[in-house]
Parts: sequence; structure tokens; C-alpha cells
Amino acid sequence: MGWRDALSARLNTRTAAVAEIALVLGITVGHRVLRVIPVDETLPIFILGWLSLWLRRAGWRGVGLTRPSRWGRVVTLGVGTGILLQVLSEFVTEPAIRYLTPQVADMSEFTPLVGNLKLAALYFVLVWSWAAFGEELTYRGYVLNRAADVGGRTRPAWAIGLVLVMGLFGFGHSYQGVAGMIDTGIHGLAFGILYLASGRNLWVSVIAHGVCDTVGIALIFCGLGV
Repeated sequence: MGWRDALSARLNTRTAAVAEIALVLGITVGHRVLRVIPVDETLPIFILGWLSLWLRRAGWRGVGLTRPSRWGRVVTLGVGTGILLQVLSEFVTEPAIRYLTPQVADMSEFTPLVGNLKLAALYFVLVWSWAAFGEELTYRGYVLNRAADVGGRTRPAWAIGLVLVMGLFGFGHSYQGVAGMIDTGIHGLAFGILYLASGRNLWVSVIAHGVCDTVGIALIFCGLGV
């Protein structure tokens, strides 16, 4: 047995999964709370996930980055869910949060987007490259699966993993305030459920995430939602 085989065996354990989830939490707190990690926590968590999957001989294919058997169904489901989530956010979730709390999502960071076609085009590129693809690989592909490993991939373990990732995903948007974190967390929960319901194929949640954010950016560009 080679060194990588031996290391893979050690890493494919619940103990190693617990250590990795603790590291994910540490990275998040290190950036969002302690401010000792200068870059957005998604990047180091993504690198950790890539390294973990490589060493465990799983790879991104092992967590769902595979070609779907029916692309039409995947695209339809992803687009429909993405649009639905943004509509619910605008007309249900955000009004409910405003009603129940004095909190309103802080979208001031996106104010320069209003009427700015060049900046909007840049954001669309970022949405589909880093937000949709990168965040789905990171949170649904890596963190959710690793959290489920802690509990032996039982149904309760997947459920707890969904809640954990929802919290992390929402907290990762803390710049939007409490209301923004709640709304984004709900989106993260929906992406996670969609991922599991599709048989853990990442393309469905990637498309849903990308469409949801694309609609959001388009609304901001038109002067809505800020």
C-alpha cells in the first residue's frame, strides 16, 4: 500500500470528517469574526475540499460533478427553481423578515450596479463562475457531503448537514446584515435540498444558483432591490 492509499484510508473516517468540518468552521470564523483571514472564506474552504477529495480518491465527480443523464430535465428544474427562489425572495421572504423583525437586507454594496452595463456584465461573469459554480462545489459538493460523513451518511446526518451548510452559507453573506443572511440561508437550504433530490448531481444546484443570482443582478441593474 502506497502513502496515498494509507492516507486515503485514514481520511475516509468519521474522525477525519469531524476535523475537516471543525477546520471549515474555523476558517469561517477566522474571516467573518476574527478578521485574521483576509480572503473570503469560500476560497480556502474550496481549496480544502479539493485537497480532501483528491487525497480520499473521490474527486469532484464523487460529489456530483458528473454529466446528468437528462440535461433537459436538469436545466428546466434548475432554471425554474432559480426564478422561483428570486420571486419568493422579493415577494415573500424579504417582506416576511421586514414584518417579523426591524431588519432589512443591506444591499448597498451593489448600488454601483444600477444602470451600469459594464459592471453588470462583470457581475454576471462572477455569478456564473464563482458564485454558482464555485460556491456549489464548495458548500453543497464538499461541506454538505463531509458533514454527512460525520454521521455516517444516515438521513439525520444529511438533515443536520443541510442545516449546517444553510447557516454557513447565510453567514457568508453577513455584509448584507441579519435579514440578508436569513434570506441567503434559505436559498442555501433550497440549493441543498435540490442537490439531494436530484441524486446529488451538482449541475442542478449550479444552474439554480446561477439563475437566481442572475435575476437578482438584473433587478438591481434596473434600480430594483437596492
